[in-house]
Amino acid sequence: MARRLRWTGLLPRDMAALIYLGPSFELVDIGTESVAEVLDSAAAGDSADNLQETSAAAELRRAIARAGAACGASEEALRSRLLRLLGIWQRSRRHAALLEDVAANAGNLARRPAPLLFSDRVGSNMADVSWEPLGGVAPEAAFYEIELYRHRSVPSRASRQGHEEGLERLGTFCAPGGPGARNFCLQRLEPLRWYRARVRAVGAGRSWVSSWSREVSFKTLSTKEARAAGLHVSADNFLVKSERRIHSAAIEEQSPESSEDLLPTPEEVERMRLEHVLDLLGDTTNVSNYKGVKNMLDARYCKGGWQDFVKMGSRFGRPASQREERLDRMKLVLAAEELYGHDYPKQNAWSMGPFYYEELGMHNLESAAKL
Repeated sequence: MARRLRWTGLLPRDMAALIYLGPSFELVDIGTESVAEVLDSAAAGDSADNLQETSAAAELRRAIARAGAACGASEEALRSRLLRLLGIWQRSRRHAALLEDVAANAGNLARRPAPLLFSDRVGSNMADVSWEPLGGVAPEAAFYEIELYRHRSVPSRASRQGHEEGLERLGTFCAPGGPGARNFCLQRLEPLRWYRARVRAVGAGRSWVSSWSREVSFKTLSTKEARAAGLHVSADNFLVKSERRIHSAAIEEQSPESSEDLLPTPEEVERMRLEHVLDLLGDTTNVSNYKGVKNMLDARYCKGGWQDFVKMGSRFGRPASQREERLDRMKLVLAAEELYGHDYPKQNAWSMGPFYYEELGMHNLESAAKL
């Protein structure tokens, strides 16, 4: 007989979610039932002795709660969303078990203790964590998994009812380096937010897993504090040289100390030129680092040069609500003209927007055209 789970508190209109499981405790179907019927019935097959829900079950709970919150009071919309969720789940996580044997798993985990996790460095959008395997697990481990949670700024409906304790699961990451990995950098975090992380060792082919380590809590710094401490992850890996120069010229950042040599180094010459552009822009330069990077990436979609970039897709009108955004984009255009002249920003030579310059490639193209 197929096992069936009843989850209450996730759906509106006093409805309970019915989860039908296969032989390996994988998801087979999703249904609904009124809470009154749940209280009046005690069907066989709902017992979960010696079984506990897995992390996949917690993820499915969150997905069902989101589907229920989005459909409102419409039962037809609820059924439609649950069917769509079932299809997505079976395509992406068909074999994910929602239950596991407590006794068998406890015996397995008792032989493989959890690693010891540490929080090393925390910035505004990154955090470095490290761990040390215990109990001789290191020679048997194939890789390590890091799971990250974030505290909700506004408690969700499920958390207000006592579920999930106000935490949002952000995902599980595999640390590069295989069995020799001892640290991992969590990126794309938000400033001034609380997070929790934990780690576990995984055997070859997932034949075994250790227990999760104790959770490490940390709070990210503000952007200003992280930049002052040198713990801010930049967007240099996403931008080409010309975009990095324009971005640096339009955003005021902390300048490093100059060397004691009489002649400036090439790095100092470049920095002085960018500072000169910054001085020319004057007090109007107050573009934030986040908005500056976003605008640089958005510029790659503008095929008509800097005019299309500043107009933000508008052909005729200039909405007053976008005035500050247009000013921020115009500052990037002014910085580009000071660094590269007036011709480059008007063009889209590489089909990557007005700030994407490839000087060596352009030279080669012009030389080939002359032949």
